[in-house]
Amino acid sequence: MESSPVNREDKEIPLTISIGLSTGDFEEMGKDSPEAFISRADEELYKAKNSGRNRVCF
Repeated sequence: MESSPVNREDKEIPLTISIGLSTGDFEEMGKDSPEAFISRADEELYKAKNSGRNRVCF
């Protein structure tokens, strides 16, 4: 992502991406609420952001 900047109105805009993922088994996911699943993904997103740019944490 970072090596492919976007050009907009004659300006180059650098991009980076951080991703937080929550994974689970469908049988196990039934025990968690959607909010808990999203909360885990959100925690991982902040781990990715805090560890540098262009990171994926899960």
